[in-house]
Amino acid sequence: MISISHQASQFITQSCEKTPFKDLCISILGSSKAVNLLSLTEEALEITLSYGNGVLTSIPELQNKATNPHTKLALKYCEELYDNSVYHLNESRKAIEDKAYYDLIAWVTGDVSNAVHCEDALTEYPGTSSPMTAINTKFQQFNAIILHFLYLLQKQNY
Repeated sequence: MISISHQASQFITQSCEKTPFKDLCISILGSSKAVNLLSLTEEALEITLSYGNGVLTSIPELQNKATNPHTKLALKYCEELYDNSVYHLNESRKAIEDKAYYDLIAWVTGDVSNAVHCEDALTEYPGTSSPMTAINTKFQQFNAIILHFLYLLQKQNY
């Protein structure tokens, strides 16, 4: 007899192997008990929301440490972008219940764009470096994993 936790582990590994960031996917979802794509996607959304909230609360500290006026201004812009992303990730909870996959795909794609725009703003001027490169990259990757799952869910439901 195969245990449910073994089935969940197998399911997660198989699901993550198809994403663009297989290792990251397995590392963040590896302990999930999800045995279907919907619950796995919900869990990925929650993890990404938690990460986004963490980023949002860390930006003021980065602003305080920044000495370059451009970086301070760009971080304010990043704060607005991440606030928008966190809002949409919160809205995603209801949208996934309603199977509003087009909305979800649009919002998650927007989250990827927000991280890119944040990074661009921080590196726009010569001689400036981004204190958020790793953070923005990870947020993009989390959202790319979710997008992959959403496309699969959309296919299953149409």
